[in-house]
Amino acid sequence: TPPPSAMGSPPSLQDIQRGRAASHSRALTLPSALQFASSLLLPRSGVHEASTFDDTSEGAVHYFYDESGVRRSYTFGPSGGGYEDPVQERQSQSSSFTSTDVQEGAPVLSMLQPRPVVLQGMQVRRVPLEIPEFDLDHESLHESQENTLMIEEKVKPKQYYRFWVLPGRWLRVRYDRLALLALLDRNRRVGENVFAVVLASLVAFLGFLLLLQGFFRDIWVFQFCLVIASCQYSLLKSVQPDAASPMHGHNWIIVYSRPVYFCICCVLIWLFDLGGNSQSLQPISLYGVTFFSAHFLLCARDVVIVFTLCFPLIFLFGLLPQVNTFIMCLLEQVDTHIFGGTATTSPLSALHSVLRSVLVAALLYGFCLGAIKAPWDDLHVPVLFSVFCGLLLALSYHLSRQSSDPTVLWSLIRSRFLPDLDSRSPEEPPLEIKDPLPEKLRNSVKETLHSDLVMCPLIAIITFAISASTVFIALQPALSFVLYALAGAVGFLTHYLVPQLRKQLPWFCFAHPVLRSREYSQFEVRDAAQLMWFEKLYAWLQCVEKYFIYPAVILNSLTTEARAISAQPEKLGV
Repeated sequence: TPPPSAMGSPPSLQDIQRGRAASHSRALTLPSALQFASSLLLPRSGVHEASTFDDTSEGAVHYFYDESGVRRSYTFGPSGGGYEDPVQERQSQSSSFTSTDVQEGAPVLSMLQPRPVVLQGMQVRRVPLEIPEFDLDHESLHESQENTLMIEEKVKPKQYYRFWVLPGRWLRVRYDRLALLALLDRNRRVGENVFAVVLASLVAFLGFLLLLQGFFRDIWVFQFCLVIASCQYSLLKSVQPDAASPMHGHNWIIVYSRPVYFCICCVLIWLFDLGGNSQSLQPISLYGVTFFSAHFLLCARDVVIVFTLCFPLIFLFGLLPQVNTFIMCLLEQVDTHIFGGTATTSPLSALHSVLRSVLVAALLYGFCLGAIKAPWDDLHVPVLFSVFCGLLLALSYHLSRQSSDPTVLWSLIRSRFLPDLDSRSPEEPPLEIKDPLPEKLRNSVKETLHSDLVMCPLIAIITFAISASTVFIALQPALSFVLYALAGAVGFLTHYLVPQLRKQLPWFCFAHPVLRSREYSQFEVRDAAQLMWFEKLYAWLQCVEKYFIYPAVILNSLTTEARAISAQPEKLGV
């Protein structure tokens, strides 16, 4: 109960007895909960103050501060009900009131009257007392209708994010972080958002274009629209983990797989249909097999249409790799089978290899075209053709010695010409342990470039001299048979016979290797391994095959075919 100073002056004994009689007469007509409330006004010998938040026994008193900083107390009653006791003190003021804090003439009962409270979960709702006998003033009536307060913990605040629609205009998105992650994928950069929007727009445009041209009828229109919707929805919320994902957890690359595959298939459908209905496209025959005829292109279009409609099942079982793997393998096959490249390790290295090969092919195209248009005779080889052969072998030698990964070459260029990018700022702490591998890789690339700087001009000059001579024209056709037979014999010996003889069970017909090392019969090797004669022979055969036999075969074939094409240029339209 509040201190006596809060009531103006101490009540007399007659006032206390009169209050007891009045409260007893009212208790006869009030329910049990209000009887408990009225009993709080009577003098008590002791108060049961709760020691923990879990103490909800009858008569337990809890103290708390409301949103105005006023200290209040709450007393638990029977059957889960309770009453909030009168004001006791403010958090920032003294714990006692003076007689001037209470207006003169205000009834004492209106200040001390407890209000019934109903517990709802973790909240307290005050219920105003509608009792005509109580002489409550307007201020006490206003306090009895206050808003919800917390006893044990605060109400969880409502969180929302501002979604900017227009400058100065935004909408409230009432989701917390976990709910947003469950609803939408998180993009790491602004560029991903832009790319996703462009990709979704491209999916919608290409789908509309195919529907407009009438490639789908009846129920297949609905199926195609379902495929479009799945491709666009995957940009908002992807399947994690996906069946085609090679990693656990969230894979941000798999988000773009469906839209990219859909765009590729739509472009192929449109191109195949355009080529199949075109009258100017001439079929191409290669080794007796006709490609790119009208019937072939229309059949390929129908196959791609069926493949596109099966996208839900294809991605359900993960039959297509993720898009970066697909691009890497595609560029790798193009570089290997068209330009004679090698394997790659990433989409960046595959793109670098293809661009490098295309640049070299474009550089050599002019010399080759000029050599074919130049006149040929039995005792003369055009100079442009000899220059073309020299540049071809020199650049091929250089490309064969370069790595498909451009990061090491870029690191070397940056360290030489842009040293400021590698310099550390003074605020950064110095590295205690420096990784020696990047420096070793840069030194290796630098030594390779120094060697190519000497060898490439030398190879170009020697090749030019050999091609300018008439050796590949005067010795035909005997030279062709000799070179082809030599290449076949050396290749058979190098790549098949010697490796088989060195195996543990050659052709599964021998119990021991035919070509054995010196340490083969020893139980424990105590000295360094000896280099055997067949190992030296294997290394020399590879060197001769790579640097002499294959270039000679290529120069012989180029000279023979270029001479035949120059005699009949109308076959190629040159």
